[in-house]
Amino acid sequence: MTAVSQTDAFASAEGRPFPYFNRLWLNILALALADGIALSCAIGLGEWIRAWIRGEAMTMGWSWGIIPIWWLGAASMRMMPDWGIGPVEHLRRIVTLLTIIFGGVAAVLFLSKIGTMASRLTYTAIFLLSVLLVPLVRVWMKDELLRIRKWGVPVVVYGSD
Repeated sequence: MTAVSQTDAFASAEGRPFPYFNRLWLNILALALADGIALSCAIGLGEWIRAWIRGEAMTMGWSWGIIPIWWLGAASMRMMPDWGIGPVEHLRRIVTLLTIIFGGVAAVLFLSKIGTMASRLTYTAIFLLSVLLVPLVRVWMKDELLRIRKWGVPVVVYGSD
């Protein structure tokens, strides 16, 4: 018997480095980018809706802090990447995390007494748009990764019948 080196243990049958870590980071970065785009669009559209309805813009600079908070929450809820999670569970986790984040922001605004500097209309619009856009953009990004064959990792299942 010959000893197997550690680099051989992480090589595929074709002799290339094991694709798991490359795929893992590619999928994480792609989903983070998709989430950032979806939340940025929700924030921009929410502020535009207020300007359209009320006739005056009210830019809420704190709302851009939602994006890094989302990334941390998504990582803690195992949604980066979300390999093996069904669509119903995936949607449940997205809505739960968005509700926690926006509920926390509402509590901070209320307790810090700066709620008068924030627009409830904009805040509600951003939340509703986020609940709509985040799942849609994530599905689109996953479809694009599937199309170029970069989503997930190859799996072999052994068994009988």
